[in-house]
Amino acid sequence: MGTIGKLVREVEIKSDINLVYEIYKHKPNNSAVISPDKVQGCDFVSGQCCDPGSVIGTSSMVIEGGVLEVYNPLILTVNIEDMSHKKLVTWTMDFEKVNG
Repeated sequence: MGTIGKLVREVEIKSDINLVYEIYKHKPNNSAVISPDKVQGCDFVSGQCCDPGSVIGTSSMVIEGGVLEVYNPLILTVNIEDMSHKKLVTWTMDFEKVNG
């Protein structure tokens, strides 16, 4: 077993949280439209769209083959919250370094 780690990034957003939720939940490929410099496309590897545990592969500038050779698995979880005074999106990345 290699080194296990977790990165968490919380960002306050101004856009409608329902729109952000819909993109990540039902239309993950639209993330390529929003951030074409970072994500070039998404494809379902296993599971069904919208089901917990679905695996989505990305073609991206950020997560490329080299990263996936060093970190396996690499799991990204997105949490969206509408608090009374602000809207937050939290990205959590769990990973295990192949050769700890």
